[in-house]
Amino acid sequence: MRFLLFWVLAIVALTSLTSVAMCSTPTNGLQIEMGNQTVKGRAFLLNLGYQQENNAVTIRIGVRNTKPSRLILDVFKFSENLDVHWASTNDPHKLETRSTLAPGELRELEVRIMPSKVAEFPYFTFFSAGQPVSVFGIGYALAPKTYSVDSGGEYWSGYADAYSQYKLCAGPAPPQYHIDSTATHVFAHTVQGQHGRSCQAYMHCVPQRIDDSDACYAIEIQGHLKWASFWGGWDDQKEFVKVDVRLRARYNLIPSDPALSTVKLKSAHQ
Repeated sequence: MRFLLFWVLAIVALTSLTSVAMCSTPTNGLQIEMGNQTVKGRAFLLNLGYQQENNAVTIRIGVRNTKPSRLILDVFKFSENLDVHWASTNDPHKLETRSTLAPGELRELEVRIMPSKVAEFPYFTFFSAGQPVSVFGIGYALAPKTYSVDSGGEYWSGYADAYSQYKLCAGPAPPQYHIDSTATHVFAHTVQGQHGRSCQAYMHCVPQRIDDSDACYAIEIQGHLKWASFWGGWDDQKEFVKVDVRLRARYNLIPSDPALSTVKLKSAHQ
């Protein structure tokens, strides 16, 4: 839900960036290529999906000149957590933010963003001959690198030397997360009674399923039994034991595959 909301806000922010010059510029926009994705237009949105805060993301995108004449492009960023420059410059003054593209030529732009809680929507623009050509926005949702889910509670043992049986599950992995089976464990301690219980003593904690669909353990808790002394001194001791049992499942964030799309700009004349 948080990601969907951010996605909607990103589109709204991008479509609100209107310019009479951009709407009236003679070019039909740019062709942007990234991997097997190719889009053409005047407004673009790069969806980075879920990202870890303050973990820099660097992406190279290709910009192709589809005009029959050469095209000089300047790029300007509009966010403190964003850096944009041409991967290799052919500008005679060695400007990393300017490149000249021959007809049909593809040149790479390096985009580096530090996902963070910034007030402004991160975007950059392409200018040619002092006129805006295209605007490029970047959307993402912040998510922690790891995420833990605790489940369980207090459970009674069986009576005397009998075992009680329970099944403890954490549920499916959150969206965009993968379970870390090496960091998923059951913890237990006695909360009522004088007889210690743990997964290493008088209990069985057996993993049944540890994957992204669920994390489940079979739990068995033995009660307390102490036979009367042959020599006297005490009677048989048969008791229930209450134990706090917790399953902690940990999940790791899965990097999202960036998605490229075009956005229709709102005309300044509307």
